[in-house]
Amino acid sequence: MATGITAVISPLTHRRIDQITFPGLLAAAAWMARWDRRAAAVTLLTAAVEGVAHVTTDYPPAVLPLMSFRTHNRLATAHGALVIALGLTLPGLSRRGRLALCTLGSMPITLAALSDTREHQATADRRSPRSRPKYAGPAWQA
Repeated sequence: MATGITAVISPLTHRRIDQITFPGLLAAAAWMARWDRRAAAVTLLTAAVEGVAHVTTDYPPAVLPLMSFRTHNRLATAHGALVIALGLTLPGLSRRGRLALCTLGSMPITLAALSDTREHQATADRRSPRSRPKYAGPAWQA
């Protein structure tokens, strides 16, 4: 995503953050269920989306590479905006539940904005043999 912010989080670091996020979301939903069941339900749905996104993203190493890392970040931004919208508009949420959902929605947006989505040479080499540069011989012969 072109945000004008320096990309400081590599795809591998982003993957590790996502690995920690999934069980964290499950624990947060269990904790939230004590005081706001609707907010807990949205958090459980967020955990499900996070789990599917983690498995289907072409991270290094990929489990089931169905979407690129750039697409993962775009979907994460849209999903974060949806969670914020639900936190602001869903009827029957407590004030604490609204705050929790707005905070939860801002996290994937921030992570996507700070992630490096440029196509790395190693990923390009792995995807298509046509994208590899042709060897032209030693530089001194050119």
